[in-house]
Amino acid sequence: MALSANSPVQEAIGHFVSLPVAASVHPFQGSLLGDASGYARPLVAGDVFLGQADEEQDNSSGSAGDKHIRTRSGRYRAKVALAGTVDNIGDNVYASDDGTLTFTSTDNSFVGVAVQYMDAAYMVVEFRPLENAIT
Repeated sequence: MALSANSPVQEAIGHFVSLPVAASVHPFQGSLLGDASGYARPLVAGDVFLGQADEEQDNSSGSAGDKHIRTRSGRYRAKVALAGTVDNIGDNVYASDDGTLTFTSTDNSFVGVAVQYMDAAYMVVEFRPLENAIT
């Protein structure tokens, strides 16, 4: 409906959201989370990346939505285990599961961009939840 009066923006403040957890899963703190029909689960290659679990949430014996998980959302940066070189700065980063990052796109989930080389085993990644959901 077209506006006929002022409509102030109601900004959502914060870097975390609470997401309903999929049935029969147990995401750990730090797990990359993927979308399973609207519910968060430990990311499986090919999932839309929702963010990173800020807590552990055991819903292994529950139904979808029985529990919620605090999730880091929006763009954020973190030092992560990711083998690379200075030449990888600016490259897209993908996940093959809830804890494995790679520069290989095939069959994996886009999670962000490498922004800083630390050493041969670690890089800083700018995580970008939901950006691969835009079509």
